[in-house]
Amino acid sequence: MCTFHSIIGRMLGETAELYHNSTNSHSGMIKAANWRDNKPNEIIRVFEAEWNGEGAFPSDSKLIRNHDECPEKLKDKIRNHYEKLQALLTGKKVDSYFADHEKYSDVWRSLTTLPEGVTFPAKCEYLYLSSLTTLPEGVTFQAKCECLYLNSLTTLPEGVTFPADCKTLDLNSLTTLPEGVTFPAKCEYLYLSSLTTLPEGVTFPAKCEHLYLNSLTTLPEGVTFPAKCECLYLSSLTTLPEGVTFPANCKYLYLNSLTTLPEGVTFPADCKTLDLSSLTTLPEGVTFPAKCECLDLSSLTTLPEGVTFQAKCEYLYLNSLTTLPEGVTFPAKCEYLYLNSLTTLPEGVTFPADCKTLDLNSLTTLPEGVTFPADCKTLYLRSLTTLPEGVTFPADCKTLYLNSLTTLPEGVTFPANCKTLDLSSLTTLPEGVTFPADCKTLDLRRDLKIKYSNLQSGKK
Repeated sequence: MCTFHSIIGRMLGETAELYHNSTNSHSGMIKAANWRDNKPNEIIRVFEAEWNGEGAFPSDSKLIRNHDECPEKLKDKIRNHYEKLQALLTGKKVDSYFADHEKYSDVWRSLTTLPEGVTFPAKCEYLYLSSLTTLPEGVTFQAKCECLYLNSLTTLPEGVTFPADCKTLDLNSLTTLPEGVTFPAKCEYLYLSSLTTLPEGVTFPAKCEHLYLNSLTTLPEGVTFPAKCECLYLSSLTTLPEGVTFPANCKYLYLNSLTTLPEGVTFPADCKTLDLSSLTTLPEGVTFPAKCECLDLSSLTTLPEGVTFQAKCEYLYLNSLTTLPEGVTFPAKCEYLYLNSLTTLPEGVTFPADCKTLDLNSLTTLPEGVTFPADCKTLYLRSLTTLPEGVTFPADCKTLYLNSLTTLPEGVTFPANCKTLDLSSLTTLPEGVTFPADCKTLDLRRDLKIKYSNLQSGKK
């Protein structure tokens, strides 16, 4: 099994060559290296080596596969490689040997400490220091570094300076920010997922498009989010301060721990995904974003009268709703509608015409004349105990769950294109019943399945 840190080697004439990439897959490296035979009718012999740099330096037999057949010159080069790896990982020495951070990203990801006076390559664009838990004081990152991963750091030294050109900064384990910390002005992706509080007056980069503040439980008054922020994660926030303003360009807003909304709150007009999955009630007059395509209200137990869902909403999660107000209107373009706690439907309810997945898993009865969306492909009716006569299922429905039904009304017709049909609680088969010919998964009691098969083949 190939693990950190693996290399391959060969002899090219009198020259020993090594090859590595960060996948640490020997077979993958052999393919990627594309080493060709250097002499006619001669097959290149490739040797594989592997060691994680921990503990005492291994013997050749543990370091190199088929070590007894490996030329001494190649053995020396392999040993030298791993000596440098051990020196780097133990913080004893950093030189230019591992300067290609893309090639040796696995090595830099495994580094837990930095030696004092460490210098990073001037042209390093990606710097993976994912296992680093502390930074030495006075550490200097190269100005041109565009992606800096420090996602195991729990604290920052005072006065730390990040690369000026950094566009992605990962500080995902940081729990507090030192006062006066400055983020790179060009930073577009800022990961602060473990931060529990924000210091007053903190300033985020103006160009930041993705801001991860998943562990924040409160916001300081007057906090300002970047104007260009398109994706904002505030997943642990339980309350919103009055007058909070979200970025106008925000397309993805995650407020999935929020239990109440302040009156008059305004969501970004261009927001496409709005996660309010812990809200149990909505304030009257609340308005959802006009361009919202995914609205998660999965903890909502009631809908206020007159609530309006936006026409473009394709995903609507109302998983905890137990009743629907009369006259409620769902978005016409809604393709996925989750109402899996509803036990009854009001008469005359209309489902979205474009709905492809409709979840009514707690419904025990269907009102007469109910109409399902014509394009519905997946229909969940797991708690339904009876079917009204003349019920019509969507013609193109491919997945139909009716696993609490014990009987079927005579003349019932199932969708011709149905591939999965769950009737696992059925105790009898009505005469003349026909199941879809192309149904791949028909969940029936074994004796009923045998009976149906016999009827189809003309046996009694």
